Amino acid sequence: MIALFAILLLGSSDLCTEAAPLDARHRAPCTGILWPVSYTADALEAMKVTLPKCQVDLGAKTDELKVCDGTIIKVKRECEQTLNRFAQITKKAAHIERPWWDNNQLWGGAGFVSGVIVTVLIVSSAR
Repeated sequence: MIALFAILLLGSSDLCTEAAPLDARHRAPCTGILWPVSYTADALEAMKVTLPKCQVDLGAKTDELKVCDGTIIKVKRECEQTLNRFAQITKKAAHIERPWWDNNQLWGGAGFVSGVIVTVLIVSSAR
């Protein structure tokens, strides 16, 4: 005898109201879904073994994510502190007064004037 179960579908009066064994040689007493016994065994295994294992794994992964989240927050704080220190250092460096001889405009102008003088001397000596 092949034992299959009719799965209930609620609604119409010709639908099954509960699971019942069905012999392969007989007509089904109601409309529904035939479900082999092996499917029932697989469903019970999934419910009793796979689902609890999955829930344990999910809890472990959630704990790992909490640790990672804490680490990320810590690293973010450290980066913000470093950026704040860098900003303070650059502000201080921008306000440092340099001596008169450490001036790019002065040396650029001196170079230009020197170049003009040397050019004039070379041109006048070539005549």
